[in-house]
Amino acid sequence: MKKSYVLWFTGLSGSGKTTLAKKLEEILKAKKFNVETVDGDEFREKVHPNLRFSPEEIKLNNKKIIKHCKVLLKDRDFVIVPVIAPFEETRNYAKDTLKKCYIEVFCNSSLATCIKRDSKGLYKKALKGQIKNFVGVDKNVLYEIPKNPSLVINTEKFNVSENIKQLTDFLKINYKIE
Repeated sequence: MKKSYVLWFTGLSGSGKTTLAKKLEEILKAKKFNVETVDGDEFREKVHPNLRFSPEEIKLNNKKIIKHCKVLLKDRDFVIVPVIAPFEETRNYAKDTLKKCYIEVFCNSSLATCIKRDSKGLYKKALKGQIKNFVGVDKNVLYEIPKNPSLVINTEKFNVSENIKQLTDFLKINYKIE
């Protein structure tokens, strides 16, 4: 039986999740792996655009992504998921649902650095009160740092190439993925 994995990239908006996910997807596809990326923002927009960003709706979106990943695992080698997933409860649900297929990658970057990187202008709007329930800014939706991720990548201290090397080395050593 073939082993498949979900690489769940979690971290604040602007922490580098999507950048690393896209680069890893390129690398894995070049090695002839069957890979699909499920971007949290794109999934929400396509599957249920009426959901807002209350804690309950964030959890619901994440649970729907987890269920979708379980289906994709049947014919993919890797499912890559860059999603904020701010709540430990949801990440634990993913671990329980996906079992040994779940690899949690915490993209660690400070809020200050993420605000500086604000390529979409979302932090600027959130800090002005124009976006409610913005993770990391709104006191009702704080980002809960993972307690026991599979891998922590410091996207503040290291560049993309260094972070990808750390990630691919981790996969080679721990999952025998060449």
